[in-house]
Amino acid sequence: MNDPCAISCEPFIQWVVEDNFVAGRPAWEVAGVQMVNDVLPWEEMKLRMLNGSHSFLAYLGYLSGFAISVIACRIAHFAMPPEH
Repeated sequence: MNDPCAISCEPFIQWVVEDNFVAGRPAWEVAGVQMVNDVLPWEEMKLRMLNGSHSFLAYLGYLSGFAISVIACRIAHFAMPPEH
């Protein structure tokens, strides 16, 4: 496939938990969890960067008259990769 806008990436998993427990703290960092003082910056990063394609499809579906984005996903025209 010739896609001049293709994006290469590596597998990515991130689990960030706010370190604010009432009765002790589980040792979740053993499983790779990042314990942070404030989770808000991490939530904002995810919403802005990782959810970009979901937002794009939702806005496109809304502007096309669909009430929910899953309906737009089922339309062949929306399933095609974007071209410039």
